Amino acid sequence: MANKIFFSILIIFSLFNLYLFEEEHEDEFEYDPKIEIKINSNPSKEIIDKANEWNSWVRGVGEFYFKYRKAQRAYIYEGYGEVYTPSKRWSVKTGDFIEFPKNFVCVWNIQQFMRVRFLWDEDDDNFL
Repeated sequence: MANKIFFSILIIFSLFNLYLFEEEHEDEFEYDPKIEIKINSNPSKEIIDKANEWNSWVRGVGEFYFKYRKAQRAYIYEGYGEVYTPSKRWSVKTGDFIEFPKNFVCVWNIQQFMRVRFLWDEDDDNFL
């Protein structure tokens, strides 16, 4: 019973924060079909070594919506899935190096537990 209450409160808190965040930034930008990601399925050892120094996120199977307010580079260490927009789908998998442009809007569909290292462009102006 305590677990149900805890998870209910956690879900309500998460949804409330998502609502506040989206309200605050709702008009910043919208989906643009001309903006696409770049995937390098065979990155250099230099890129992989550099990615070891970046922040990371992990996510289980499922979908989530994301707006890239800044450009981002990402390296997938584990897992696979799709990144999609209303006009295009990209398969992403372990070993892929991905460049997300500023103002890119998408849905991630993770099909196997995923571990990703990422770097926002403003964090390292001299990378590549």
